[in-house]
Amino acid sequence: MNTFKVGDVIRKTRLGLKITQEQLSDGICSVGSLSKIENNLQVPTKANFDALMQRMGKTGDIYYSFVSERDFDIQEMKHRITLFMSVRQYEEARKILMEFEKLVDKKEVLNIQFILYIKAIIDKNNGESLEHVLDLFLQAIKITIPNFNVNRLSNYLLTDEDIMIINNIALAYYNLDNKEEAIKLMYELIDYIEDRYIDTKSKVEKLPLILYNLSKWLGLEKRYEEAIDICNKGVEVCNKHGKLRCYGEIIYNKGYNLYELDRREESIDCIKQAYYIFLAQQNTEYASNVVAFAKENLNLNLEL
Repeated sequence: MNTFKVGDVIRKTRLGLKITQEQLSDGICSVGSLSKIENNLQVPTKANFDALMQRMGKTGDIYYSFVSERDFDIQEMKHRITLFMSVRQYEEARKILMEFEKLVDKKEVLNIQFILYIKAIIDKNNGESLEHVLDLFLQAIKITIPNFNVNRLSNYLLTDEDIMIINNIALAYYNLDNKEEAIKLMYELIDYIEDRYIDTKSKVEKLPLILYNLSKWLGLEKRYEEAIDICNKGVEVCNKHGKLRCYGEIIYNKGYNLYELDRREESIDCIKQAYYIFLAQQNTEYASNVVAFAKENLNLNLEL
């Protein structure tokens, strides 16, 4: 069986996609460092390897098995922080983040980006101003994309972290009443993921959330037909890949937009589907919202 060093994997992937060393390394490491990595004269950190592979639409997990003890500790702390964030235990995440900051070198740009990204989310949930939160997100994205411009998204090579940061930048724009800019940015982000991402795993982990956010905004802006199209795309992605993240929310959004277009029977079908999905997920908060909407707008009695 053929085996390749990580430098070989990066070089072969980059050349296959006709990406220059300058394009790939920008914001992550120097061109000189990338050249050494590709020639197996330097071993990248796990974070740098993942970021380089993600920019090329690949996951690095299947290639990179050997890391230093310090690298392992850093990845373990990032995993714990992310886990606490996913269950909204922000104070626990903040405590670990403080320890993480002490461990990280200021030259480790991807780890600095991660710190800014997590701080922004924690600050947002602690009631800090949206302007402050947006500034942190912009600081974070400009670490890997120094010339970041919301109107030039297709020109960049994005990592997984970049995509989630841009998603949050769009959220901040929308909440700051810059709604058209937010919607435009979401459309560009969806186009990027669909056109540039090769790795299916990364694609299906991110698309449902982004499609959900966009469908919600379009509905609130009374762009109901557009919203339904986005919902249909979200349902298709979830069904095709067996992903339940945002599945119920997307179907609920579709039901709402169908209701606004007086397509009552179709709306009822979607509302019932969303209701049963939330019940199966034991998501009583969202199930309660569906029950209230069904009773108030569709004269439909659902029980918790």
